[in-house]
Amino acid sequence: MVLRGVWVLLVAVGLSACGSSRALVAVQGEQITLQKTEAEVRTAAGPPDLILAQDGAETFYYRTGDEAVSVTLVDGVVAAFKDADEWPAAAHEAAQDADHPVSMGRIRLGLTEAEVRTTLGKPSGMTAAKGVETWHWLTDDEVDSAVDLRDGVVVGFADRPIAELTQNLPSHNRDESTTDGRVRVGMSAQEVKALLGEPDGKSGAEGVVRHRYESDPIFGDTVHYFVGYQEGHVVEVSQLNVTWDEELKERQEEARQAAAAAARQQQIAKTMLTILSNPAVQQALVQQAGRRTVQANRVQTTEQRSLEINGTRYEGNQVTGIPCSLSSPCPGGLTCHLVTEQSGTCVR
Repeated sequence: MVLRGVWVLLVAVGLSACGSSRALVAVQGEQITLQKTEAEVRTAAGPPDLILAQDGAETFYYRTGDEAVSVTLVDGVVAAFKDADEWPAAAHEAAQDADHPVSMGRIRLGLTEAEVRTTLGKPSGMTAAKGVETWHWLTDDEVDSAVDLRDGVVVGFADRPIAELTQNLPSHNRDESTTDGRVRVGMSAQEVKALLGEPDGKSGAEGVVRHRYESDPIFGDTVHYFVGYQEGHVVEVSQLNVTWDEELKERQEEARQAAAAAARQQQIAKTMLTILSNPAVQQALVQQAGRRTVQANRVQTTEQRSLEINGTRYEGNQVTGIPCSLSSPCPGGLTCHLVTEQSGTCVR
């Protein structure tokens, strides 16, 4: 682990020495543009801070603050570039944490399987999809440094967090394992049967027939291994930790229920908003609020109001707030004190 940290530090220092702004200036000055060669890109911008590759396309990333200058090459020629692209922070972090990083210049398109093994050492395991093999170098339970090979030649690579497909590699100890490197793309069904015996189950979809091999639970988690065939030859190799998959399904169901509850709450809130947005309802609420305000003011006025009439001061609940006039006297027990010549208020 110490050697890994020293190696990453030395690489980081070497890459940063060129300066990220150099790539930005090169793009803006059209030293880097379409149809330029890799050699011209490196001359103009220096070595990249990170390299990611997939399906034969390779992208150089030069970090510029929170963003990056990206240059994508196909067959060694610039096919696309951006002066303000997203910096692949997750891939960079994984590369820094990896024991065998593949995206910091050690692995390139076109290398052979033998050259990759010489550079990175023995892999943890192998998976395959659509005829492309992916070799994995795992670091603890965190990083999967993956290299894609088609016909024995590198066509892609990246450092990434460990996922469901690879989280229980290596699996060399299991006799049923299809991911320990024994089963290779292009092998016939007969060759696989000679290695692993008869499968425990079969299924088919989208032109691929898949054979399932169930592991012996004595090793711990139950793992299912799969081999996919097209026209009788291997095109897929994978595995599934069934125990982990069940835990994942439980977490997904909990998340689904929480999301459904939130959706119901949003629907109810939407319904209530629709109700409250009705002009008639709004008018009624305004009127109701007005009545409450008048009533509150009346109570407060009754409690706090004081009147002086003909030299007599009436305070608190002595002032009833009941109107009276010469033609409309107060109820029994109350006295009408005129405020004007014709009307006044009832007091106790």
